[in-house]
Amino acid sequence: MKTDWKNWSQLWQQQNAPDLSPNEIIERLNRLGTSARRQRRWLVLTFSITAITLLSMGLIWGGIWTSAGIGLMLFAMGMILYQAFSSPLQVVDEIAQFDQQQFLKRQIKALEQGRRLASRYMWIYAVLLTLGLNLTYLDALSALYTSWRIAISLVVSLTLLSAFAYSISRYLSRLDQELGPLVNQLKAWQSN
Repeated sequence: MKTDWKNWSQLWQQQNAPDLSPNEIIERLNRLGTSARRQRRWLVLTFSITAITLLSMGLIWGGIWTSAGIGLMLFAMGMILYQAFSSPLQVVDEIAQFDQQQFLKRQIKALEQGRRLASRYMWIYAVLLTLGLNLTYLDALSALYTSWRIAISLVVSLTLLSAFAYSISRYLSRLDQELGPLVNQLKAWQSN
């Protein structure tokens, strides 16, 4: 089924795809909802472990810059968690739900929110995380010469932002292939 969906997505990109049947849309929406729930659970787990680690580091180093950096990173994680939980996809039980305008609006909003999370909020997260790390480096690397601290900060910042850029672009291209056809089909049904 995944291969069929990928083939349909490629046809849709070329503007040659036939409309999906309601059953195919239901199956795809439910699969996306399950995947999104799994991602949200993973986010909570990883962010919890990271928060505990950061707070432990704050107790060890305990400087003002470390506390500010950790606070900034925790704020960034909270922002991502809030956005991830703000508009979840609803489970689709039957085709009759597609006749309800409110249901279609919520599904479209949830799908678009998933794209917005990756395109906008992940970049904000990347910048805040990088700034937070740089603030913690002010205390952690205080014994080094200023030129070394700047060099280490630049290398880590560029590496981190490059990794985010690569990951976000790959994730967005995958989302465009998966969500683009669904959103357009749901919008077409909403306008009917």
